[in-house]
This record gives sequence, structure tokens and C-alpha cells, in this order.
Amino acid sequence: MLVEKIPEKIKALLRNGEGIDVEFKTFIPIPFLNPLDKISSIRIEGAIKGAVEGAFEGATKGVKEKLATLLITINDYEGERVPFFSDLTGIPPKTLEGHIKRLRRKKLIEFSKGEASQVGGYYLTEELKKQIKQ
Repeated sequence: MLVEKIPEKIKALLRNGEGIDVEFKTFIPIPFLNPLDKISSIRIEGAIKGAVEGAFEGATKGVKEKLATLLITINDYEGERVPFFSDLTGIPPKTLEGHIKRLRRKKLIEFSKGEASQVGGYYLTEELKKQIKQ
């Protein structure tokens, strides 16, 4: 992670002895997107929202939005587990586990185990990946 220079305004506050609150947060760097990446990202988001809309017809708009957000996040970070997705989406772990069960039942995601018994994570199914590519 790169450490950027402290802005002059903050340096001045520190020199003057004024107190400031500093909060450090973990961040995930987002690479610069060129226009073609943005178009691809919009297409993927649209395909995922369409898949959620079709698979969960009776669900509320809020639930569908959370399911779509989770699927988009799984698409971007395949192989991760519930705590990672919870931190990234802000969806509580227990709620997230319920959403994951729904998505697995509809065969939109799958859990793939790694070589060790405690390793593995969530991935989009091949069927959903095909829908996204169309």
C-alpha cells in the first residue's frame, strides 16, 4: 500500500498543536477503469440483476438489490468467504449466509473447496457465467 504525503493543511494543524482525530481504515484499491471496462462492468451488472430478477420473482426490491450486490461482489472476488463479503458489502454475516443459501439453491453460486479441508470459497456457477457473456 502506498503512503501518500500528508497534505499541507494537516501539517499546519499538527505544527500549531491543534488536535485532530485520525481514523485508519482498510481500503481495497480500485484500478482505473478505461471506458471499455466500464461498459463491460455495466453489462455484467445488468446480466446479474436480470438473473436475480428472474430467479427471485417474489422477493422484495431490497432483497433483490442485496442479492445482486452479493453476486456482483462474488464475481469480482471469486474464491472468498462470508467474512470477506460481509466486510465488503456491509451485509451482516448471518444475513449474508441466508442470501448465499438462496443463491446456491437457485444454482447461481457454488462453494468450491480448495486442496486443504479448511480452504475454499464462493464462485459464480458456469451457467451464470454463460448468461453474463451473452
